[in-house]
Amino acid sequence: MEIMNASTNDLDALNAAMEKEDLTNAENVRKAWETKLVSSLDKLKGISDFKGDSSFKNASVQALETYLNIVSKDYKRLIELRGLGDKADSNEINQVLNRINQDFEKAANTLNAASDKFAKEYASQ
Repeated sequence: MEIMNASTNDLDALNAAMEKEDLTNAENVRKAWETKLVSSLDKLKGISDFKGDSSFKNASVQALETYLNIVSKDYKRLIELRGLGDKADSNEINQVLNRINQDFEKAANTLNAASDKFAKEYASQ
């Protein structure tokens, strides 16, 4: 959860750079975020299951993999498209933005459901 929450800062920094149309900074932020996600994913995969239960860990890995896909592919493409200025395909921009939003929401919902289930199951132990 901490990793996902920290991604909010990276997302804010990326959005701020995009709003300023500072695409060089946006790409630098994106690359740094991607590196953090890869490192976090490797660490998370190395964590043992909790009392033989891997469901929360697996949901966390899945969510991080979704974030990594968004950052390494979708945001990369969005930055490329924005760099084209008026020549960019506005339909493709909208498709990428919609995919980003849908995938973030899906990852958050999956992780929140797993977190709630985990808390209910192990809070009393």
